Amino acid sequence: MKVVTICAERAPFARTGGLGDVTAALPEALLAVEPTLEHVTVLPLYGAARPLLQGRLRPVGPFQELVDDAPYRTLFFPHPQFEPQGLYDGPEEKFGLLCRAVVDAFDDADVFHLHDWHGAHAATLTTTRTVLTIHNLAYQGPFLRDGIAAADVVTTVSEQYAEEIQTEPFGCGLHGLLAERGVVGILNGIAAAEVPHRDRTGLLADAGLAGSDLLFGVVSRLDWHKGLDWVADVIPRLDELPARLVLLGTGDPALEERFASLASDRFHPWLHFDPARADQILAGADALLIPSRFEPCGLTQLYAMRAGTVPVVHPVGGLADTVADPERGFHMTEASPAGLFSAMGRAVEAWNTPAWDQRVDGGRRWDSSWRRSAERYLEIFAG
Repeated sequence: MKVVTICAERAPFARTGGLGDVTAALPEALLAVEPTLEHVTVLPLYGAARPLLQGRLRPVGPFQELVDDAPYRTLFFPHPQFEPQGLYDGPEEKFGLLCRAVVDAFDDADVFHLHDWHGAHAATLTTTRTVLTIHNLAYQGPFLRDGIAAADVVTTVSEQYAEEIQTEPFGCGLHGLLAERGVVGILNGIAAAEVPHRDRTGLLADAGLAGSDLLFGVVSRLDWHKGLDWVADVIPRLDELPARLVLLGTGDPALEERFASLASDRFHPWLHFDPARADQILAGADALLIPSRFEPCGLTQLYAMRAGTVPVVHPVGGLADTVADPERGFHMTEASPAGLFSAMGRAVEAWNTPAWDQRVDGGRRWDSSWRRSAERYLEIFAG
């Protein structure tokens, strides 16, 4: 079987979030299950990626192929509209050019796997089997609606989110179409990698915090949908729990300003992007706060559980599918600052008790690998 993936991101060459991680990890997982699979990933050749790709490309038809990327092929589509430094600068219609180029070049494909609105247009251009994966319905571009209507199968990145987006509260105006088509939920995984070293003492020292209270962490884009305003609302009450909190993130300038103003002997914000610091928090904090208003899948809770850090989540989308309460974490029972504060209070009460150890062990044992997901994708590709 020959599967051709069309996407806007693929780590490490183009990445703004989980999409780039998924498109990098999934092909390897598919090949681990089915070694005879032929897989090609095609994404734009962004101007920002050229320094990283210097000397590593060779021309193949209208594309540039990465020459040192076994075991699957990665092709880049060069076009002047993708040269600006930002991945999504310029007209959105440029992704239609990518889709047309791939469909025209790969008439031997058995399946086109299309990711988000950037690849969705290809479903309208071909009679080859198309599987459209929605990573975040909130971002629809000019192609997603038509792609949903035309694709052979529509998937998304968790079973709970698949159900949610077929309802009005989560459907972003497309719930009717999605309910008519049906959506298959396939949970994302994370790559097998070493667990970051757990250094709670070093994390507290770097943050300038002291004391033996439970240490919460946040690693997130600072955005309304991530529930970070609820986090800001509970920070003045940390002494009531008692607890401390460290936060890493960047995003909404108003949230950045608010978190900066809340810094204290119980709260330290790092308002920038720092992968090493993210790993330090994911492994060094006692608990990780993820109070998202909606969450298609989420990856930080998976990394946290693998490291022995207990997630405290709003149980929506992939957070509901991965973080069971009491087996692996704590659930908010109300979508509000009060709901978050209450869940944090339950965590403080359980800390240093057998109930806490149960959650740590349950999270570490939970299978967050890609294998089950890859098997499900292969079933869908085969029809």
